[in-house]
Amino acid sequence: MSKENNKYKIDEHSHRFAVWTAARAATRGMKGGTTKNVKNSIEDANLRSFVEIENIDTPISSFDVYKEHHDIYCDKIIKSFKHIGIPCTYGRAAKIIAIYIKTRILNTEDHRLMNFAFPPIDSILLENLAKEYPKLKDLKKVKWTQLESGEYNDIIARLNDEWCMKKQKNMWEIEDYWNPER
Repeated sequence: MSKENNKYKIDEHSHRFAVWTAARAATRGMKGGTTKNVKNSIEDANLRSFVEIENIDTPISSFDVYKEHHDIYCDKIIKSFKHIGIPCTYGRAAKIIAIYIKTRILNTEDHRLMNFAFPPIDSILLENLAKEYPKLKDLKKVKWTQLESGEYNDIIARLNDEWCMKKQKNMWEIEDYWNPER
């Protein structure tokens, strides 16, 4: 096959890798949480088009606007899993989205989602934040895989208030408190 006819481009490569990383990060212990099912849920939600830089039909201008879109995509992912008989919590759907977006836009400082995308919420991040910030110490007990919409959005709002607003930081910078090792 000549390179001119090859449809496997960097966007497709990035998408496939992001699907895999999202599946690996979000589905441990989830019955039916296969890479194929995560891929299908991402595609059913049309998350890929939300991330792609060319898609300027969904401008993101604030934390609140991003949160609205995030809620919609979480609901779509949950419904996609429900459609095939697999329960998926809001916390897992949020992690799929966070890892997918993070993987797709990593090293793209000017991406329109860079300053708003939520960090992947997990026990490592929450425990480390709880150690550092007394107002967040209750987060060390949170089970991210069990989070429902209200609980998740409360945590994100608290992180936005305690971290982003007070420290004049972007949401992605909170991952300074995450480490792949415990």
